[in-house]
Amino acid sequence: MIIFSGWGILALLPPGAGAGLGVLIGNSVSSSTNLIMLFAAIGLMIGSAGDWYLGIWLNKTRPAAELDQALAARQQTLQQLVASGQYYRGPGFPMPTSMQDAQNQAQAQFAAESAAAHARVGNRNTLFFVPIQYWAYVGAGIGAVMAVASFFIT
Repeated sequence: MIIFSGWGILALLPPGAGAGLGVLIGNSVSSSTNLIMLFAAIGLMIGSAGDWYLGIWLNKTRPAAELDQALAARQQTLQQLVASGQYYRGPGFPMPTSMQDAQNQAQAQFAAESAAAHARVGNRNTLFFVPIQYWAYVGAGIGAVMAVASFFIT
């Protein structure tokens, strides 16, 4: 049973496609099992590099961009509440006594929300509880072992 979260299952695609292309190229070049295995290993290692970039994009770049967009909207909402005089942080916090006080409280609230959101973002796409980008090392290692083994298999 494969356990994944988010788009973690995609960690199998780049190395699998690379190995498959390696086998196809190896078959077109030679009928030697050793050479086909070497091409498959090289394709697997190249495909594993794709895992790294896919994982970084899915787990770091895209969530950070989405978070920045959401935080910009939240900051604008807080500023609109301050400008209209309707800002109140909530129970347990004092009512703002002036426009400057409301603005200071809104900035403090935004800083706290921003820090909490940044702490939660990233590495949501995993395969066997390992983020996608780290599967690149596994695939490259397997490819290296296959490449070395292709010289010894007869």
